[in-house]
Amino acid sequence: MGKIVELSQQVANQIAAGEVVERPASVVKELVENSIDAGARNIEVRVKNGGFAYIVVQDDGLGMDEADVRLATRRYATSKLNSVSDLENLHTFGFRGEALPSIASISQMLITSRPDKHEHGTRAEIDAGVLVEISKAGAAFGTRIEVRDLFFNVPARLKFAKSKGVEASEIDRFLRAMAFAHPDIGFRCFIDDKLSFSCTSESSNALARAHLLLGEDQRYLYELRTDTELLSIHGVIGAPMVQRRDTRGMVFFVNNRLVSDKKLVIAIKTAFQSLIEVGFQPVCALKIAMAPDEVDVNVHPRKAEVRFRNDKEVVSQIIGELRKALAKTPWLSSGEELRAPIGTPRPIAGQSLYLFRSGRERSGFLQDLSSPPSSAAIKTPLLYAPDFSSLRAIGQISSTYLLLESEQGLVIVDQHAAHERVMYERLRDRHRVNLPTMLLLPIAIDLDLSSMALLESHASEIKALGIEAEKFG
Repeated sequence: MGKIVELSQQVANQIAAGEVVERPASVVKELVENSIDAGARNIEVRVKNGGFAYIVVQDDGLGMDEADVRLATRRYATSKLNSVSDLENLHTFGFRGEALPSIASISQMLITSRPDKHEHGTRAEIDAGVLVEISKAGAAFGTRIEVRDLFFNVPARLKFAKSKGVEASEIDRFLRAMAFAHPDIGFRCFIDDKLSFSCTSESSNALARAHLLLGEDQRYLYELRTDTELLSIHGVIGAPMVQRRDTRGMVFFVNNRLVSDKKLVIAIKTAFQSLIEVGFQPVCALKIAMAPDEVDVNVHPRKAEVRFRNDKEVVSQIIGELRKALAKTPWLSSGEELRAPIGTPRPIAGQSLYLFRSGRERSGFLQDLSSPPSSAAIKTPLLYAPDFSSLRAIGQISSTYLLLESEQGLVIVDQHAAHERVMYERLRDRHRVNLPTMLLLPIAIDLDLSSMALLESHASEIKALGIEAEKFG
């Protein structure tokens, strides 16, 4: 007897699940994308315990009859492809017919669906990929898919799973991204029976939805829309003062598909090159649209990455169009006030951080924007001042930079960076002696799910610094 055997359908589905269903957020992604492909105008998502206990996605899309429900849980069954040529002209998220059977193989799934103009719906119960029961049922128009006990039959996967808080924040972030990409669809997200966010199909304002996604004040966001022969860009960019340490503030969609692409990150950073402080990243949410045959979405198991037919041209056009858009923004355009000085901290309530540039200064600034400065232009080394106590203060610029004098010449100090250094030294010294100071009234701060999960994961280290944080509300 030969050593090679053909795998059973159940084993094949579980192997596929390892590629497609990496975490609970992967399940939400696949189900929500199916809802969008079905023409849903309203989508509601509920998750419990980070999605491990249950995930429910309900929509008002086309719905399925009994025959479609039976086929939907079978591998390589899809309504979106008929021939190989269709792969070069994709206009839907799903097309492989792998997601639903893969999810069903590692969970307990309940599908309830009813097409429009049908008197009744269909209810199907699937256990570990096996169709247990299918029957007629009363149901609203659309589809409701319930996924319980994710990974219950592959416990090894749970050992590598992240915390429930991290998973919940990832689901929340994905849904906010989809809400931005699809302004004509209403979304509601419930995390552990609490409403995380909601937006109706009528509330299609790009800045409002960008605020939901990026968490930034709408006053520091600018909507842009530009077109070339190869691509079009529509989205929101943040003011140069809105900066982050990591790249999570840069969100990209290619043909409405949420993607993670290093080439796009490099393009954005290059466009903002002379505006953003070194070590920080700009904030944006951009939808890039192009002909389907110019981009390959079938290069990643979860379709999280794409491949452009002409990478260099795409990146070049994105950089060029963004630089043109930046020149028209309120903080750079002629005769208008800047939102805030570049490189300064975000303004607090009651402070005014508006600034005007003269035409001569503005012209030079925009020339710098189009061509990054050359390192060859710096002919003398920067002044090194090891002893700041010996410096003499002589002035201040725009409430941002301190002008100091030393024996060797002029020293310019960034107040924001200096303040961060002082706070760092204080925290370090406090950690050494471990003498926390209790506040009479605690300070309340608002955090999104992602920041809250990060705080909770480092609670012990933060407490060691003398800072006690407690969740409420």
